[in-house]
Amino acid sequence: MRNNIGRINILVIIIIILVQLIIAGGIYFYFWMNNDGEESPQRMQGLQQTDVPTQRREESRNSDRGSFTEGGFTGAKDYTRDFAIFNVGDIIVNPLGSESRFLVLIVLFEYRLADRRLPAELQNKAPMFRDRITQYFSRITIEDLRDVENRDIFRDDIIRVINNLLVEGRITDVFFEQFVLQ
Repeated sequence: MRNNIGRINILVIIIIILVQLIIAGGIYFYFWMNNDGEESPQRMQGLQQTDVPTQRREESRNSDRGSFTEGGFTGAKDYTRDFAIFNVGDIIVNPLGSESRFLVLIVLFEYRLADRRLPAELQNKAPMFRDRITQYFSRITIEDLRDVENRDIFRDDIIRVINNLLVEGRITDVFFEQFVLQ
């Protein structure tokens, strides 16, 4: 009887491994079938100097976001199929003109899964992104950081700066998971 329990355990482990291989193969096949065969355009642009926000922009933000209507929210993104999030990490910055105050940020980048080589590039350049974001926010005064309406300006500027550093794709949005001024 004891010998049969060991055989059953081995059989269960083999079945689990086979199921995992089938699932992994199905996922690989799904992405392989959805690949349109086109490479992302190579963007080799230098970093442009960012302007510190001084006034609210009138332009609308990313059109992929959808909009509110009387019937509800329309045009929402399908994150499970089309988008992914990259966590840049924690960033601590001393704002312009302040030695005792600091800004604590957790920054997330949204990107399209169609840019297949982008996740590796984002991972490799993460220290560069943190440095650029630190430089950007260290040029902004506490008053500008307090104004919640400026956060869209900050997002737009960061998207522009980061996309100028990328070659394998582009980020589509920036999220501040944490934005604390102390």
